[in-house]
Amino acid sequence: MDRGLFFAKSYPQRSYIIGAKIDPEKAPEGMYIGVGKNYHSIRTTPTEDGGLLLLIGGGGHKVGEKSKTEESYQELERYAHSHFGVDKIDYRWSSQDYESFDKLPYIGKLTPANDRIYVATGFSLWGMSKGTMAGMILSDLVQSKPNPWADLYDSLRATPFVTTESIKNNLDVGMLIIPTLRSRIL
Repeated sequence: MDRGLFFAKSYPQRSYIIGAKIDPEKAPEGMYIGVGKNYHSIRTTPTEDGGLLLLIGGGGHKVGEKSKTEESYQELERYAHSHFGVDKIDYRWSSQDYESFDKLPYIGKLTPANDRIYVATGFSLWGMSKGTMAGMILSDLVQSKPNPWADLYDSLRATPFVTTESIKNNLDVGMLIIPTLRSRIL
């Protein structure tokens, strides 16, 4: 039961990432964050055996929008092969996160009447950084310490969650997911 009505203030997003061992000579230096419809985010990380792993993310979409998620992985693999000469993809995974309609996470009390249950959601696929920030804010809230970011990300802030966009997004997700659920039940 979502007592904070966060389902009505956000919608689920999915994104994909692949990992492939790469020759350090062919590896990009730095981290690159893509934006827009057909983005690619790129970075490398060292492996336990002293090698280098290339990570390429992208292919994000609203949950339920794609029935064949394999296509998202294939597109990332084509990109890795054509831009970095990668021979083999070693890892593939995806993540799902909620995006708020005002693009800011909700961090704080679950409801105005409850001082014991807190929430952190709506990270918009930025869970590593926003999750860390949420931990800092929640820690301060639990200890009744002031936090300079608490008001900005307040989970109880007034948000325009009943808008044409929010209704359309939530209806879209529901309509896209229902056939999938039905096929799994039958």
